Amino acid sequence: MARRSPMNSRYQKNQEPPGQTRKSAASAKPKRAMGVSSASTTAAKDKGKAESKGALFRATPTTPEYRALRKRWIILLVVAVVSIVAAALAQATLADWAYTSQVWMATTGLAYAALFYALYLDFFKMRPLRKAAEKAAKESKHSKKDSK
Repeated sequence: MARRSPMNSRYQKNQEPPGQTRKSAASAKPKRAMGVSSASTTAAKDKGKAESKGALFRATPTTPEYRALRKRWIILLVVAVVSIVAAALAQATLADWAYTSQVWMATTGLAYAALFYALYLDFFKMRPLRKAAEKAAKESKHSKKDSK
């Protein structure tokens, strides 16, 4: 789009100081609806942020069963990472040793077993407990609203 020249007569209509361009129609449009205060829009935005933040930080159960499963899950993930590092180190340092491939296969197999068992714990043991805790938290939140 061409730039407006302030010296062109079509842009100087009804202009007191000559040499200025007219304001565009977009600058004349209101930025918000009439009668709506900006404070209410920021409150609505803050409420939306709080709800989305709640989705990130869900209610986690504090039962001993869940804590034990969580601890086992973390240990399995650490075992998987350590065994992957051990497999890489075994392949890099034991190049002359006759059992390098067997060591690598054993450590990689241990890593896969630990990862798959951690996934099993997460999906089939821990998730139902988390869902139940979320449901209980929602019900308690609704019951608090109803009692008010």
